[in-house]
Amino acid sequence: MQYTASSFARPILNIFRSILFFKVEATRPKGYFPTEAKLSSNVKDASQDLFFRPLFYAIKRFSRKLKWIQSGHTQIYILYILFYLSFY
Repeated sequence: MQYTASSFARPILNIFRSILFFKVEATRPKGYFPTEAKLSSNVKDASQDLFFRPLFYAIKRFSRKLKWIQSGHTQIYILYILFYLSFY
């Protein structure tokens, strides 16, 4: 038997079960001398799935559109620097 953070958080998770997407999976022991039993619980990270993942996906799509700027030629990078410095 193990005590983990989820065992201490379970009372709070039971109250906010619908908001936090709390999920429990269990395999009950069978027979008089069971060899294996399993219990796992997890909470879906709503901030990651609903906010950060779509945000980073949008940044990735935008970055791909600007990929042509990074061509890999030193001469073009120097031209970018000179172009930038000409405004100052």
